[in-house]
Amino acid sequence: MIRAACVFALLVAAFPADACSRKGGPPTLAESIAAAQNIFVARLVSAKEKSFRADGEVEPYVEGRYRLLETLKGLPSRKGVVHDLPLGPGNCSLGLLVGWDYVFMTSPDKEYPRMRWVGFFSGSFPLGPYREPGEADEKELQEVREILKSQSEAESP
Repeated sequence: MIRAACVFALLVAAFPADACSRKGGPPTLAESIAAAQNIFVARLVSAKEKSFRADGEVEPYVEGRYRLLETLKGLPSRKGVVHDLPLGPGNCSLGLLVGWDYVFMTSPDKEYPRMRWVGFFSGSFPLGPYREPGEADEKELQEVREILKSQSEAESP
């Protein structure tokens, strides 16, 4: 009986783990970069729980305020807002943590134009806490810079 209960608990716990999926899989980094209107490095300075109505239900989300550290593409605000889902198993959330630096890739949402979603499928990713000016770039940030450079070279005559 105990074994059956444990197996059942593991099966139930596994269902949310695969909830973060997308037909065709996640976009590549190059696809995310090409699709993003703005790409920038920023420090998250505050986070606040909010909610909106969608399909008759109240949906929670996190509004994160950031301080711009570096612009990589587009014209992001020096101090602005990004949006994410509350961090949970399998929900595709980036997991916004105050004091951490991130590479945010944003574009207006077609359905909610004021929202700047930075979840898993946006291409955004964390760089972590305690980053100092002048430190060497993390591997992922180096890759973003290389892709942006190759895309701009391909666009110029």
